[in-house]
Amino acid sequence: MNLCTAGLCGGGGIVPGGNIGNDVAVFEQGARHVNKHIAGKGIANPTALLLATSMMLRHLQLHSFSDRLEAAVLDTYLADDKSVLTPDVGGSGNIQTFTDAVCERI
Repeated sequence: MNLCTAGLCGGGGIVPGGNIGNDVAVFEQGARHVNKHIAGKGIANPTALLLATSMMLRHLQLHSFSDRLEAAVLDTYLADDKSVLTPDVGGSGNIQTFTDAVCERI
């Protein structure tokens, strides 16, 4: 089910996830899948990891940090610069170009 939902949103690299219990909370990529075809190429999409980090910051009551990170990720997509977006979302960039673009917007 996670992969189906992730596919509707753009792929497994897009959807963040969180598992919150009484004593422990874990934040991670929302869909688990194996992409052996991109292993070691540096083109995996870091969006889910960054948004999961934003969820964790919000859970820790660090709302301003969470908001800044989330806004930076969204602004990176809205800029529609294909050279920084990863191939799974139609770009020609990689993990580094995307992360650099997000960092510039924080």
